Amino acid sequence: MSQPNFPPARLFDAFAKPASTEQPAKKGLLGKLGLGESSEEDNYTTVMLVGFNSVKEPPGNGEDALDVIHRAFDPCDESPGFDMDDFYDYASVAPQLQNSDDSESTVLVWPKMFYNMVTIPERRLRLLVVTGPAPSLCLQRFMTRFFKYVKKLHVDHAIFVETFEDQVAHTRPYPYTLTTYDEKLAAIPGILHEYFTGSTSVTMAMSALAAEHGLSSSVMLRMSIPGYLSFDQQNPRAVVSLIEALEVILGIKVESEEYDRLRTHADEWEAELAEEMAKDYEKVELVREIEQKMDSTLRTVSGEVIAEDIEGYLDSLSGASEGENPADGGVDSGEDSSER
Repeated sequence: MSQPNFPPARLFDAFAKPASTEQPAKKGLLGKLGLGESSEEDNYTTVMLVGFNSVKEPPGNGEDALDVIHRAFDPCDESPGFDMDDFYDYASVAPQLQNSDDSESTVLVWPKMFYNMVTIPERRLRLLVVTGPAPSLCLQRFMTRFFKYVKKLHVDHAIFVETFEDQVAHTRPYPYTLTTYDEKLAAIPGILHEYFTGSTSVTMAMSALAAEHGLSSSVMLRMSIPGYLSFDQQNPRAVVSLIEALEVILGIKVESEEYDRLRTHADEWEAELAEEMAKDYEKVELVREIEQKMDSTLRTVSGEVIAEDIEGYLDSLSGASEGENPADGGVDSGEDSSER
């Protein structure tokens, strides 16, 4: 947890396709483009966002954050996905009986993964939002089928999102890490090279295999949440924090009534939590110990400083692409350094 609690801005701008002189594409990918047609025609960048609910993350905080994002940019195009019958254990992910829309009868709904594509013209950006229950069977075969499928949707980059229990306090901003296996992304301030070893979640496994399947420029966004709270229920503050991080990373603004209600709910949830915690002396002491540890180990860096570092990094890439040597700086760079 040594990273600053602030994500790099304009993360994928360094790898975005050059702007086109044509008018931005209309909303919706699958209705406008066939699966076999190339997304390069309109120079949009497609970023896949992946978040599940699973045994390792029962409340699905990552999934909830991504659902709020894609619904804020509706209408969306939903891709049918592929048959998941071989990849779910129905003893743990059970089918549901639900009321039918057109009658009083019920219908059996089987678990599935959702693939929702939204278009953000002002950013020349498409988001493929992948959510649902995490698969638990035949995972090697699932990975092959999954990446083959999303490749047809012309995905350029990916962000894998999840929360995990850790020794952090609910009274402090939840820290998170952005990690990658890609050397170019790891050079951006605020992103760490992934060196994790040990038992892993399906989401982290997908992140580790992304490069092998042609998605080298991907990152893993993992947020720490308090381990002393119930891990079986949604943590609304974590969901809001994940959305805020993704807003900065993608350069988007999420605005919806659902998001407003979620933020209000997070504030109320924290107030109720504070009242409950005040009655439990042991937890009060535990939180105080964790606060002291966090305050002494977390590196504090302002968002403005990190943003300046990233702007400098992106400027150096632009200079290199125009034949300049980033190390030489140039006249403008020299003036900036003298002012600092």
